[in-house]
Amino acid sequence: MKAVLAITSLAVLATSVSAHGAVTSYAINGKTYQGSPGFQGAPSPSYTGPQWYWPDYNPTMFNDGQRNFSFARCNSGTSAKSNLVAAAGDKITAIWGQWTHNPATVAVYLYACGSDPSTSTCDVSGKGWFKIDEFISDSDSAGCDTCWAGYKIINNKLQWTSTIPANLKSGYYIIRHELIARHQANNPQFYAECANIQITGSGTAFPSSSDMVAIPGSDYATSTGPASYTGDSLMYEVNGSTRKIADYVNVGPAVWSGSGGSTPTTTTTTTTSRTTTTTRVTTTTTTTTTPGSTCAGQQTITVTGGPSTVFETLQPVTVTVTADQTTQNPTTTTTTRSSTTTTPRTTTTTTTQGPTPSGLTLSDGFESGLDSSRWSQFARDCTGSGSYALSSSGAHSGSRAVKVTGGGGYCNHIFFATYLCLPGTKQIPTSGDLYVRFWAKFANSLTGSHVSFLTMEDSTTGKTVRMGGQNSILMWNRELDDATLPDLSPQGVAQSQGVTPGQWTCIEYHVGSDRLETWVNDKVVPGLTTTSGSGVTGQWTKGTQNFKITSVNFGWESYGGDLNNVDYDDIAIGSSRIGCGATVPTDPTTTSGNSGPTTTTTTTTQAPENCSAKYQQCGGQG
Repeated sequence: MKAVLAITSLAVLATSVSAHGAVTSYAINGKTYQGSPGFQGAPSPSYTGPQWYWPDYNPTMFNDGQRNFSFARCNSGTSAKSNLVAAAGDKITAIWGQWTHNPATVAVYLYACGSDPSTSTCDVSGKGWFKIDEFISDSDSAGCDTCWAGYKIINNKLQWTSTIPANLKSGYYIIRHELIARHQANNPQFYAECANIQITGSGTAFPSSSDMVAIPGSDYATSTGPASYTGDSLMYEVNGSTRKIADYVNVGPAVWSGSGGSTPTTTTTTTTSRTTTTTRVTTTTTTTTTPGSTCAGQQTITVTGGPSTVFETLQPVTVTVTADQTTQNPTTTTTTRSSTTTTPRTTTTTTTQGPTPSGLTLSDGFESGLDSSRWSQFARDCTGSGSYALSSSGAHSGSRAVKVTGGGGYCNHIFFATYLCLPGTKQIPTSGDLYVRFWAKFANSLTGSHVSFLTMEDSTTGKTVRMGGQNSILMWNRELDDATLPDLSPQGVAQSQGVTPGQWTCIEYHVGSDRLETWVNDKVVPGLTTTSGSGVTGQWTKGTQNFKITSVNFGWESYGGDLNNVDYDDIAIGSSRIGCGATVPTDPTTTSGNSGPTTTTTTTTQAPENCSAKYQQCGGQG
């Protein structure tokens, strides 16, 4: 069945969040209802709100072997202890925590319960779901990634507002919000959360049986695929297509018109063409730096159009560095440079293998510890159980490494980060090419879930570029548009590789003005290199590649429930190829290489520079 679109208003405001997602709260008539706490093994006994339990941000997919496809109904939830309350004709706004992927479609369903679901069980496994809202795109243009519902939700404060049909019969219902992400060829991702809702009013209309489906079911989709559709009509073609977006379809029935088993006093009109409120977003970025003050700019986002005009000033995380102390605040960004005059530092470096490459701006084997002039804690938006510490157990070289203990769930993320400007040193090249080489040892293999173990802040977009994994392979992910490298198609996945648990792995990458290249154990990985061509780079090369990198962050961030311990050692950053055999000094020094595997001792006296004084602005690499 071709999709039928209902006019839907968007609450708009850009934000900065990270991957996969779930509905975490609802807003009706100015009241906010907090959603169920996620990432728990079972429903929380202390939660008394209206949303059904959900376990994590992971999607449900056809035949993925990780979860039963019945999760596509309500993400495994079955009940809640209270109800949302809305009158027929009211608007309800779902608010997601973190993003889901684009391209994606949105749909909203209701299921009638015979009694109050907060005090008795409402079985929603039967054919009783009817659709009250749906949106695919506001354009039929082929290749319009910004036209999809998923893009609008990601870039508009993760909110979607729908209207309860004005003539719907009062009673108790379950409301279900569904996103279907279509970025992964031949395997769409279903994200769905449910909540109890009591609908009041004098309406008498109720849908007929022909308006209803079971989820999963033959009129919606089963574990082997969508009902009555050819496979590619549901999937987004990641390598581009000449087909119009209108050729893509959504699962389930058409949006219920508002008339049905009982005759309503008035009828809600259903829009059968792609009609929506058009919103224009203008972004202005101003970067100001004064000596000894900040490395951060102010991003102003003005949104016009639609039902209102919104203005907000956005800034990322606060990282204030004073000696060994780091403080963070999720709403502002100010990095304090602690001094402009520094006593020269003397360091002694002993190397026992091949030559040190020239052009290094940072090299650290952690033998002298975690130096706060080079490394700061970083955890955007929220903090949880993630941690890192110096480890003396099983370093790659020498006797010390950094062990990251990464928790499951986004807020249990943690990174140790180095910035373009830090007191005393220039950690990241300020122009030209950026090369980063590090050794990592993973306790566990990568799985089908999306994770990141390295992120980079891009000052051009205010978003991150992330290295991690999904589909059990190494993968790059661009936060701005959620593009992946490689494409998560069978051809793309085959061009990357996983990691071997318990073994040190050498990973190096190059960020250039027009390319991204990656080597593992000194061998190029085609799936992680933007010059590999069709079937691998289709998503990545459609968006920006000219990044201005202002930080490199090592750690762990899980968008589902995956936990991992990752050891990091022998990190080097420079402006030319480094390689896995290159020596990494224990401190960042300016040394010239030697020409063989002999032992040399180099003593360097270095007066640290003031980064802000040297550069007009901390604009990053590029």
